[in-house]
Amino acid sequence: MEEHIARLDTLRSRIREEHARLDGLDPRDREYEVVARRVFDAANALLEYEDRLPVLLDEPRHRLSVILVRSTGAATAVVAGGLALSAVPGWITVWWTLLLVPLAVLGVAVALTRVRPPASPHREQRTGACIVAGATLVVGVTVLGLLPRWGAAAGVAVALAGMSLIFGGPVRVLGSPSGDGITLPRDDTDTGEIPVVTDAAARSWPGSRRRRATWPPEGGAPR
Repeated sequence: MEEHIARLDTLRSRIREEHARLDGLDPRDREYEVVARRVFDAANALLEYEDRLPVLLDEPRHRLSVILVRSTGAATAVVAGGLALSAVPGWITVWWTLLLVPLAVLGVAVALTRVRPPASPHREQRTGACIVAGATLVVGVTVLGLLPRWGAAAGVAVALAGMSLIFGGPVRVLGSPSGDGITLPRDDTDTGEIPVVTDAAARSWPGSRRRRATWPPEGGAPR
């Protein structure tokens, strides 16, 4: 957070410095137009950075979401797959594999799913992945005979609820200046990797709807 505050202070200081130079110039001088362009450029840089702040601020939480989705998906696949294989030596009833194999496949799907981009509801996917992992644990305990068989039904129901959070719905990008957000297709922008959202990489942030200042302004430069 401190680095973003420092960046904002730097951009604001640049505007003040360029504006101070502009105050001492005659609008008819050629240098006036050069300095005025710098003022406009500095103001635009500040506006663009403020527009990208929701992405930049959410980037650490997005990294956590990616790690949790990947790890809990892998854990689900390993637990469910391992229990399913235990039917081969006869440690569990073969009928349990009808439940465990789909759970293992679901775990693989969760581990490979694309996590929604920063400043969007990726935390729902994180929560859903943890729910699926917890449901798999409940099913596993039931398979081992430590819970009554209704535990398996409860685990399946909970896993379905987690799936709806991971795979369902469009992506709503938060923090747009208008306050109503922007809706993107699910998995439209993220590659599934853990991104480093730098100042340059976030320039494509779609939340900006502000009109950018240009020089010369409409009607031409002052005479």
